[in-house]
Amino acid sequence: MIEIRGNASEAIKMLSNADRIISNAYDELIDLGDTAYSQIKEDTPKKTGKLAREWELNKTEKGKAIESGLLWKVTNPNQDVLHFLEYGTKPHIIVPKNEGGVLVFNIDQQTIFSKIVRHPGTKPLAFVTRLQMAVNKLGLKILLKAWVKLKG
Repeated sequence: MIEIRGNASEAIKMLSNADRIISNAYDELIDLGDTAYSQIKEDTPKKTGKLAREWELNKTEKGKAIESGLLWKVTNPNQDVLHFLEYGTKPHIIVPKNEGGVLVFNIDQQTIFSKIVRHPGTKPLAFVTRLQMAVNKLGLKILLKAWVKLKG
């Protein structure tokens, strides 16, 4: 005869506790996504505010998140502009899109018309990279805290 003996109520208590710990960690990670979303909107340079307004937070359903490992993601449709802001640009020449056209822009409330602009380039802002590093660090702390609680 083969028997398995043990305290079933203790095992059920441990499993219930593990489920609570995992659920709490999940909730904390979702809250981290909400915080990251708010922070990236705040950190985005605002000339007109359009770029900051276009950030989107997409959350994954809990069951699918556990399967895929993706809880949430923050996206913006203006990847080209974000790339220039994040990584900067080298000096470059800007010409009108249409042949024979002119560039029109404002400097110190004065309208400027030009056939060519020698742009000096822009410095990288790295605001997305800084936030991603902070989110990674906080997310890891949440997971490590849950792991320590699970290990008992």
